[in-house]
Amino acid sequence: LVMELVEGPTLDEVCAREGPVDLSRAWPWIQQVAMALDHAHASGVAHGDLSARNVVLTGTGDRLVATVIDFGLARLAAADAMGASATHDGDAGGERFGLRVAGTPEYLAPERLRGGPPSASADVYALAALAYRLLTGHHPFEGDPRDVMRQHLAAPAPPASTMRPGLPPAVDQAL
Repeated sequence: LVMELVEGPTLDEVCAREGPVDLSRAWPWIQQVAMALDHAHASGVAHGDLSARNVVLTGTGDRLVATVIDFGLARLAAADAMGASATHDGDAGGERFGLRVAGTPEYLAPERLRGGPPSASADVYALAALAYRLLTGHHPFEGDPRDVMRQHLAAPAPPASTMRPGLPPAVDQAL
C-alpha cells in the first residue's frame, strides 16, 4: 500500500494535551473515522491497528478533518480469498507477552487478542475504544499492556459516563 504523508496532530496528542474532548467537537472526527473505515471495509481492507495515534487532524480552527493513517497492518480480503497468509508478529501487544498478534493493546478487540486476523468488526471495536479515549481522556482499560489485554478479554469497559459524568446515556449505549 502507498500512503500519502499527512501532517498534523494525532488524536492521541490532542487527548494528551487537552484531556477529554467535548462531544460536539469529537463527534465529527468520530464520524469521519467511521466513514473512512466504512470505505476501507467496502474495498475489502481491514485497518488492523486503528488507534488515536493513527488518526491525524488536518486543517485549521473549526475545519479540522480526521484522516486515518498507517495501514501498515491492513489485511486485504482479496489476499485472504487467494489463501495468502499474513503474519501478525509482535509490536506493542505482541511477542513480549507470548502472543502472536500486532496492534496497540488499548484498542485490540478480543478476537484479535485470541490470534484472529484484522477484520472489519475488530476495526469497529477499535473505533469504540478510540471514541472512549476522545470523550473521557482515558482508554477503556488501563495499566501495563498485559493487564490491558486481559481486561479486554475478561469484561466490558466501564461506562464512559463513569469516567466523565455528564456524557449522555446514548454515548454509553453506543460504546
